[in-house]
Amino acid sequence: HLLGNAKYPAIARDFEHSFAVWKGLACDVFLADHGDFYGMQEKYRRARDGASPNPFIDPNGYRDFVARAEERFREQLASER
Repeated sequence: HLLGNAKYPAIARDFEHSFAVWKGLACDVFLADHGDFYGMQEKYRRARDGASPNPFIDPNGYRDFVARAEERFREQLASER
């Protein structure tokens, strides 16, 4: 829960801050704790096959990931209001 969360009352505010920080970061190589977040398998396959430029250099992938995550956050926040 983002609103009325007794265990983490500031969660919505902290997410807002996180999205602002993430959107301001310059990111050339987007890596995450889950390969599915950044298309690791496909990028690895393309890199192994000699793709140029390196598929792991993907600033647009990073921005798209952050935008989709923020959209899901805003949808959940709206549903809780």
